[in-house]
Amino acid sequence: MEFETLRQEIEALSPADRRAVYAYINLLKSRHQPTDLKDLADAPFVGMWSDRPETEDSTAWVRTLRQTEWNR
Repeated sequence: MEFETLRQEIEALSPADRRAVYAYINLLKSRHQPTDLKDLADAPFVGMWSDRPETEDSTAWVRTLRQTEWNR
């Protein structure tokens, strides 16, 4: 669809439907925004298992977990 045709189609919608189109466009744009790693590092779940003894050697812990779960 050509941009001009799309613009005309949107303009022909009711004000409520135009707002819905704009909201959907904003939703799509927000889904493709890069994640700010600084914000992620401050997330409350980061480090929540840092004091768990079974995860001191995370490689061994994951290996054991996989063997337990995948070899049932």
